Amino acid sequence: MGPQFIASSEDIHLPFFTTTIPKVNNLVTNKVLSMTKGEESAHVNEMTHVIVTDSRDSVGTICTPSLLDCNQDPKGSLDEQDLSITLPGPPPAGEGSPRATPMIHVDVPDARDSPGSASTLNFCDPVRQQEVSLDEQDQPVALPGPSPKDSDLLFLQKDMHENVEERDMIDDSAASDVFILAHEFISEDETLALREDLPENVDDLGTDADISVSDVFFLAPEFISENELWIPLGRLDKYAASKDIFQREMAARILLDTLSAVSTNESACISVLERISSLAEDPEPIVRAELMEQVPHIALFFQENWPSLSYAFSNFLLPIMTRYLTDENHEVWKISQESLLALLKQKLIDPFDFETQVFPVLLELTAPDRAEYIKARTLATMCKMSPMVGKDITECLILPRFCDMCYDWRKLHVRKICADYFSDICSVVGQQVTEEMLIPCFIQLCSDKVWRIRKACVECFVNVSCATSLEIRWSKLSALFINLISDLSWSVCQTAFKSLGPFISTFANPSCSGHHFKAEIKSSQDMLEDKNRIRDQEVSEEVRRAEVQDVVPQALLDQYLTMTDPYFIETIDTKIVQHCAYSFPGVAMTLGQKYWHCLKELYESLASDEDWEVRRTLAFSIHELALILGEQLTAADLVPIFNGFLKDIDQVRLGVLLHLHDFLESLPTDKRREYLYRLQEFLVTDNNINWRIRNELSQQLILLLELYSPRDVYDYLRPIAMNLCTDKVSSVRWVSYKLVSKMLKKLHMETPETFGVSLINELVEDFCKCTKWSGRQSFVYICDIIIENDCLPMDSFAIHLMPQLLTLVNDSVPNVRMALAKTLTQTLLEKECFLASTRYQDAVELTVMILQLDQDHNVKYFASKHPASTKIAEDAMSVPSLTY
Repeated sequence: MGPQFIASSEDIHLPFFTTTIPKVNNLVTNKVLSMTKGEESAHVNEMTHVIVTDSRDSVGTICTPSLLDCNQDPKGSLDEQDLSITLPGPPPAGEGSPRATPMIHVDVPDARDSPGSASTLNFCDPVRQQEVSLDEQDQPVALPGPSPKDSDLLFLQKDMHENVEERDMIDDSAASDVFILAHEFISEDETLALREDLPENVDDLGTDADISVSDVFFLAPEFISENELWIPLGRLDKYAASKDIFQREMAARILLDTLSAVSTNESACISVLERISSLAEDPEPIVRAELMEQVPHIALFFQENWPSLSYAFSNFLLPIMTRYLTDENHEVWKISQESLLALLKQKLIDPFDFETQVFPVLLELTAPDRAEYIKARTLATMCKMSPMVGKDITECLILPRFCDMCYDWRKLHVRKICADYFSDICSVVGQQVTEEMLIPCFIQLCSDKVWRIRKACVECFVNVSCATSLEIRWSKLSALFINLISDLSWSVCQTAFKSLGPFISTFANPSCSGHHFKAEIKSSQDMLEDKNRIRDQEVSEEVRRAEVQDVVPQALLDQYLTMTDPYFIETIDTKIVQHCAYSFPGVAMTLGQKYWHCLKELYESLASDEDWEVRRTLAFSIHELALILGEQLTAADLVPIFNGFLKDIDQVRLGVLLHLHDFLESLPTDKRREYLYRLQEFLVTDNNINWRIRNELSQQLILLLELYSPRDVYDYLRPIAMNLCTDKVSSVRWVSYKLVSKMLKKLHMETPETFGVSLINELVEDFCKCTKWSGRQSFVYICDIIIENDCLPMDSFAIHLMPQLLTLVNDSVPNVRMALAKTLTQTLLEKECFLASTRYQDAVELTVMILQLDQDHNVKYFASKHPASTKIAEDAMSVPSLTY
């Protein structure tokens, strides 16, 4: 293998180097790992030995650099090569040569053009474009090592001895330098094998030691393959020691990359931690800020890769963070708090470390003598971390300081932070602590002289109410909210009206509403039980009207009933009616159907509001209201409003249509059938481009199949479904194909099968025999869904639809034949029930063979036995198939 020399400074990898110099003191190193003896080594066949000699002592001789191959001939002349060796290190010292030049170029001249001349080893200065002979330089070359201070250095000696032409002529007096440039790293096993020839007490060898010229010393870390681990450390040290601020910032930025590069070496990872400690002392804020941003990622790295180094975070990273929490630079201090929250969120800080190291610093930052912005920012951080540290630590450590800050009348921003995060603290400490310690503070904040703080209290009022008992809501919070809703500040009143409905909803009582007010989501079984219980609750209208509600404070309900007053619309908020409509289902659920008469008039007023956004809000929630009121009240009070929404603009009709099945399900059977005649109205829209209404109608009709009898399905839903199957939009058609298939399944299950057979015949006449190719393609798609979803027994499908489906093999349009090929190969032939039956099996296989011989290459492709394609449903919904 010929020599290959590295020409780029960024790509240089020198895992080891050798020397045949008998003078061991010419090498400065920490470790001598392995030694091989001459031609007995079988592991250096890919090494190139370049013998560089000096002609100074033998001017009249020819100096020819040589190649030394350990496995073959002793040497090969460089007369056959034009070589330039590139070694790492600084450039030759000289005027005009910048220190940042990364490489030294060592030129090895070729002697074949001038056989009589002497060949000397020169340094080439790339800046000054001139060569400097070794006779004038004493230049060291640094090779990779653990760190700059401990790296192994090979010195190119100034004093070189006479030229050596034969390998056998090298003795202990020769001083030829030999460099090995490896093509690749040798493995660990090879390194261990080379150790067998290592002489004892190598470190004790002196300058006069008798060492054979064939002895080659390999200088590297413990394993040759790990030498590459020290290269990122060298780059890190280079950036960290730079006087350039941005390079030191880069050192902090590449910390995680350096750890990833040395992740398999424990000592290297610890070495990086030591470098982090030194980098943390940097005087520049930009470096400290960058380092602080990397701390959470570094901590996570050690947790995932080195869990045994549990002390890494506590001993190295946490002290840096606690020191930076009090940094004089605002940006460093801010990033430190953000990093602290990230560490707590990932649970990387031990509770003991938090109590003993972190929290005392936070407590100091919120001391009375601290600046207001520092106290406010630190308090916000403490509130954010309360859900992360848990109830016990929050109650023991954070809560006392939080309560003190609520009464800090001198610090506006501190009280504002308390109001903003009040509900978060309540949710962590629980109901008992909230009522004993936090409610008095909340009352104080709601009476604050600054309107911004009162507004912040209103914004979190609902969440605070959820953290208290029903008695506290009645006795303290209701009166407090009434004061806020009549506040002198317009902004506070506006926010209070917006929160009025949700606050009333917190008074929900299971005994009157049939629902439990819970923050968590109910299971489907619980919702079904609630639905059945509401339907069974029927109370006479006269008794309900005679009773006075006692579910919520009457003052709150009176304020809610006046939200449609034009005076409040003009003076408080033009969107106040929308807030009322949005929260109406929650208020109705709180009062229950027993006190529906208290809200009926308000609901009718909202349903006839001139603002279509208000009507749309009610249309989207009318099915929830029907679930609360039950069948009788829904039929009496909601059906007229629902009918009005059906005639409204498309935005309102869409809200009704999205939950059409849920609303009709809550109606009695006789009322439900009345809407069969009105379903056709959804096919007419204000704008024909609005295809989403037709798409949603198709999806709702699939759900409505279970609510109506086969006769009603065939008479009323079938014409709508057949119309939607010919829609101009592919998405609408595809949902309609599923509708028709499920409709066919329902009709076929009835006895007799008259409706099912009639629907099949209609499909054949309208689609299979359609004069437009798009209709015939739709027939194939419908058959594909019927087969895939088992909408028909295979025997019935073979009798009624299979013959007509196979006739499309001779269709003149390739798209139809391609759809047929997909249906047969991807759906029909995959069904075990079809493969088990013999009827039409031969005909299907013959059809597939015909399609495989089709002139269209796409048809032939999909007719193959195992086509590499997606299902037909996905292909039909692809972009090229959206239009005919």
